[in-house]
Amino acid sequence: MQSKTSLINKEVIKSIFRSVGWVSILYFLCLIFILPLNMFILFSNGQGQFYYYDNLFSYNFFYQAALMIGIPVILSMFLFRFLQVKQYSDFIHSLPIKRTSIFHQYTLLGYFILITPIVLIAGLILLLYSPLELNGYFPLTDIFEWLGLTILFNTVFYIAGVAVAMISGISIVQGVLTYIALLLPLGLLILISYNLQYFLFGFSAEYILQNKLDFISPLVVAAQINYYSLSTIQLVLYIGLIIVLYFTALFLYKKRNVESVSHALVFPILKPFFKYGVTFCMMLLGGLYFGEMQGDRTWVMIGYIFGAILGYLIAEMVLQKSWRITVHLKGFILYCAAIICLVVLLKMDLMFFEKKMPAMNEIESVHFSEGYYGYYLEEDQEQYFLKERDNIHFVQQLHKSILNNHEGRRLDSRFGDSAFFAYKLKNGKKVVREYKIDKKNYEGMYKLIFESEEYKIATNDIFSINENEVSKIMIHSNSIVDKITSINKHEEKLEFIKALKQDILTSKYEDMQEMTNPYASINIITDKDDIYLDWNYYNKEVEAWLNNHGYSDVRLTGDDIDYALIVKKDAVEINERQSYEEIRDTIEKSPNKLKIEKTSDLEETLVKTRPFVDGDYVIVYYYKDINQVEISGISAKDAPEFIKNNLK
Repeated sequence: MQSKTSLINKEVIKSIFRSVGWVSILYFLCLIFILPLNMFILFSNGQGQFYYYDNLFSYNFFYQAALMIGIPVILSMFLFRFLQVKQYSDFIHSLPIKRTSIFHQYTLLGYFILITPIVLIAGLILLLYSPLELNGYFPLTDIFEWLGLTILFNTVFYIAGVAVAMISGISIVQGVLTYIALLLPLGLLILISYNLQYFLFGFSAEYILQNKLDFISPLVVAAQINYYSLSTIQLVLYIGLIIVLYFTALFLYKKRNVESVSHALVFPILKPFFKYGVTFCMMLLGGLYFGEMQGDRTWVMIGYIFGAILGYLIAEMVLQKSWRITVHLKGFILYCAAIICLVVLLKMDLMFFEKKMPAMNEIESVHFSEGYYGYYLEEDQEQYFLKERDNIHFVQQLHKSILNNHEGRRLDSRFGDSAFFAYKLKNGKKVVREYKIDKKNYEGMYKLIFESEEYKIATNDIFSINENEVSKIMIHSNSIVDKITSINKHEEKLEFIKALKQDILTSKYEDMQEMTNPYASINIITDKDDIYLDWNYYNKEVEAWLNNHGYSDVRLTGDDIDYALIVKKDAVEINERQSYEEIRDTIEKSPNKLKIEKTSDLEETLVKTRPFVDGDYVIVYYYKDINQVEISGISAKDAPEFIKNNLK
């Protein structure tokens, strides 16, 4: 018969302090070295002026995050150790105390032990704030923000560890399952999204995953809290999660059998969820790994098979607590049958995902770019959308050609070009698709889109600036030779920007796809932001304006180079992993090299060179009066005739 006792039991309290008090002391000592002591050393001798800190999390953040993520789970493991040891469990549950009281005492006192070091450290920083004049480095409110967020995430991880302790009878399994549970929502979303790309033609995992979904895993948010701003909604969600987990843990503890110790999972109903959950996740991970490594759907299927088998065996080993396991083939066969049915359903495309394309009269505007990262911008920027009906028609025709070609189904997923489409519909919805293609097969349609005035204006920031806000224009040479000039006169700035715009509006698609080194880099400095462009060989208006106003000497010319050595790439052993010195030595020793000394030949070669060793020829430029070399490449189609004639 249970006796009526108070919620507080002195012997239980003593037992708790003996088992986990050391965790609190260790946490406090670590935080002392990471924050107050570190601050005292930095700011008492004036070294702090050489460092920049956004907030208190910036101080040794790696160690702060490691403690924030590790200490709460470790404490929960040691705190509820009595649930995993038979003698200890029998002793605790033989006491004349209700289970509800045991749970509340252990959980709440453990929580008090956890947050005490955090509160003490915040108090110490407050004491140091005035003597060390820390107001010059961070505001007083930062201390309370650090205190609140650190307590919040410690609470989330601690309560998660407590909840998992109620369903596990092995401490190490409890710890592992806690972190899996904290990562599972986001991890599963990532795995499913990337694997769907193999079965749904046009599905964009990046678009799904970039929609600020990392908040669904508090573990991921905590790992970047030094620059991550927690919203009010997230704060409410995490507090709600803490409350739900607390009462869920209480419910599970009351339902748990006392004899359920030394079992990985103490509730039989959870075992199939664990077994097939691990199998499913490992299958997706295997498919993703082989798919990304080999870029072929056959390898994706091999990855699925290998991952599923491995995951199933691991799950059985955990549940049976041995590597010498009894394999239940019937369950695995049923799992495989279910997955095959799922794959068949995906391939049938019952939702018409692959074929779905909005009609012309449904489209308000369309975004088209060469990959998702041409669409994804910062929060304070807007994605560009094309609204002219001709451009919408051109984009739609390109999209239709890709669908009819089905090229993306065969193309190696690791290579190729990306085509990203985002249709904004008149009903407020969006249709987003992304494909891997060989852009060369669609050059005609790309040309129509890229050469349209609307596309050029939308994709070049120079058309969005207020010309009167331009404070300076800087032009830098793209070479070892340090050349720089600036345009400061108001009228000249306006004329130069006009020339730039004219060159952009008249540029051809073929020019935009050129990979040759630009003459120079242009930096337009405004009151709000900087804009960066290139001065390329086909920018005739810019070149003419610079020549007429005496600024053209900023670019690299043949006069800056003493001579150059060039070889055919396939005639020597050269790769991009080699250093400049190794490539230079290889070319100098080659018997099949061509030496270029004539200024006009050097100038002609410079115009068509590409970055580093990209191309059919590799060139080493030796500069005048500079003990350095620069290595570039040049393609066979761009190479001057004198190079082709001498290096056959």
